[in-house]
Amino acid sequence: MKTYGAIDIGTNSVLLLIGRIDKNKHIEPIHEDLKVTRIGKGVYDTKLIKNEAMTKTLSVLKDYIDKCKKSGAENIKVVGTSALRMAENSSAFLNLVKNETDIIVEVISGKKEAELSFLGAVSGIEDKGINTTIIDIGGGSTEIIFGADDKIQYSKSLEIGSVRLTEKFLKSDPVEENEVRNIREAIKNNLKQIPPRPPLAKGGWGDLPNKDNLLIGVAGTVTTLAQIDLKIPGYDRLKIENWKLKSENLKRIISVLKKKDMDERKKIIGLEPDRADVIIAGAIILEEIINYLKFYELHVSTRGLRYGVMMEMI
Repeated sequence: MKTYGAIDIGTNSVLLLIGRIDKNKHIEPIHEDLKVTRIGKGVYDTKLIKNEAMTKTLSVLKDYIDKCKKSGAENIKVVGTSALRMAENSSAFLNLVKNETDIIVEVISGKKEAELSFLGAVSGIEDKGINTTIIDIGGGSTEIIFGADDKIQYSKSLEIGSVRLTEKFLKSDPVEENEVRNIREAIKNNLKQIPPRPPLAKGGWGDLPNKDNLLIGVAGTVTTLAQIDLKIPGYDRLKIENWKLKSENLKRIISVLKKKDMDERKKIIGLEPDRADVIIAGAIILEEIINYLKFYELHVSTRGLRYGVMMEMI
């Protein structure tokens, strides 16, 4: 089997996947990593990537690329998302990466991001004869994708993300109720852009949840909330994969998070300190989407954009 490397430069973190793909197009992960570099810090206000964030992200990329080469990866692909789409000086960062690593970063559109997140999420589903709704909450944007079997029926990229909304709305520590109300209103206004129950090519919706209609969440906000729900101290792919996060548990977690200040949140089991400042916004985005779509539980997937990037490399 050939070995590939896929790297996702997100607004909040940079993710690595080194894996092999068998003849049935199944990905066998060899190594995964995540580093918070916050390249999108301040981008949604200033439209500029800070020099410090560029340097930190470049350092992580160099480390990841080195790991890919040492693992024998025949092909390495790097993609960038929301922050690099928006920043007016993203070309300076892209040129820096090209000059330092000889790697060309592909800045993908919101539509392409949704497609790859869907491809990655469904790559872990054995039963292809079901309807799937995928939620990918990033730092700068959130993608919602409806699919039947393994084909996309509808997708939308919304400009709501954990970093973007934290910077815009959550100024107090602990957060204040009026800030929470404002962030919920902003999310609900964005959700009006998507149909709560789009037509599906296969079957119908029925009473949710059911075995033929799955709601699947990917990316760091979702996996972190699973860690908190499971009370595990760090990322454990085998424990997190396919964990069912109940809406009532999510509501309870948000209630706890809101009452704590930053230092107290950093002590919560399962919550990485680097994500303590943006987890409230991410959790509220997830809760509002689940309520809007009228689901009661979310299947957590550790597969997301980087898996889709790798699937497309075949």
